[in-house]
Amino acid sequence: MRFLIALLLLAIGCQAPSPTHDQDGHEHKAPHGGTLIVLGEEAAHLELVLSQSGRMTVYVLDAEAENSIRVTRGELTIQVDGKPILLKAHPSELTGEKVGDCSEFQGDSSLRDKPPFQGTVFRIEVQGRSYEKITFKYPEGNE
Repeated sequence: MRFLIALLLLAIGCQAPSPTHDQDGHEHKAPHGGTLIVLGEEAAHLELVLSQSGRMTVYVLDAEAENSIRVTRGELTIQVDGKPILLKAHPSELTGEKVGDCSEFQGDSSLRDKPPFQGTVFRIEVQGRSYEKITFKYPEGNE
């Protein structure tokens, strides 16, 4: 029985998103399998997920990249190769989120096949702190 449980845990672990490490070797895992973008000194994270069709989703996450954090913005702009991409709040009815109190943003990026790129998050306020011009690489992130 223990062998079956260990085998099951191993199989589940093999499907988990790959971890990213910050400068101190602290490990974070992107819960949706995307690219992590750290805000400040590990105060919060953004997770960017890019679908094959070019749909871009950004999740606002806590310092450990485990739990969602709602923000008051109705939209988020990310610049990729000099082109701004507007992502609009995508509230979840299941969690009671609404525009202006939301942790997920979506939009069409016209990026196909997940090409590597450099991006900039223009501005976002998370838990009372403002972050501007956060640069990152896709798919590496900025940790």
